[in-house]
Amino acid sequence: MAVSGKAFEEHFKENWKKSFPNGDIIRLYDVTSGYLNISNISDFIGYSYPTPLWV
Repeated sequence: MAVSGKAFEEHFKENWKKSFPNGDIIRLYDVTSGYLNISNISDFIGYSYPTPLWV
């Protein structure tokens, strides 16, 4: 399962760069331990002027 997830993430980043050549995409750190109730609302933050996107 993790292998297909990583492949999806790489494919997603490649497609983002093709679709938004002047945009940027950042992969957020995965918090899997639940330490101090920390959680992410998304896996990526994408930006293409003037719109930020949480994916």
